[in-house]
Amino acid sequence: MVELLVAIGIAAILVSLALPSFRQISMKMKVTANTNTLLGAIIMARAEAVKRGVPVAVVANAGASATAWGITGWYVQAGNPVAGPPASIAFTGGATYLLRNYAGLGAGYGVTSNVTATPCSGACTSAGQIVFDSTGALLGASGATLNVCQPDQNPALENRIVIQATGEAGSFANATGSPAPAC
Repeated sequence: MVELLVAIGIAAILVSLALPSFRQISMKMKVTANTNTLLGAIIMARAEAVKRGVPVAVVANAGASATAWGITGWYVQAGNPVAGPPASIAFTGGATYLLRNYAGLGAGYGVTSNVTATPCSGACTSAGQIVFDSTGALLGASGATLNVCQPDQNPALENRIVIQATGEAGSFANATGSPAPAC
């Protein structure tokens, strides 16, 4: 009987040591899944811009702030021609031009963004939207970085997505030193 109690006590200690590690692994897996979902939306928008020959954007549902991405999700939309003069393109969320809608990331998870803007008129890349022109390049920016955050806000365990001026995008582990705001 004593041996059984000792074995149960040791098992309880081992489980209590393993639980924090399991929580970190679980959060990292969710951050990776969120990163892949957002990166997939960015790649889709770029491909659709080239295919359609019009600007296509990934737009934060919650607005234009740098922290709006993860709260209520985002959508991919083809440019909506707006009657001029001058004629322009808008991304108003209308169903006619909507390509795909993405839900928010869940409690505690988020995305922050930083955009290096360049002179642009009309619908341009900003903190709340990433716009690709008909060649697949970023429209109105020389680059963008998005941090994909986890609840404990540890940048070393978070991911970042970097989009070059050419439109090429990639994801990287560790958001430490990222130009996007901290989570």
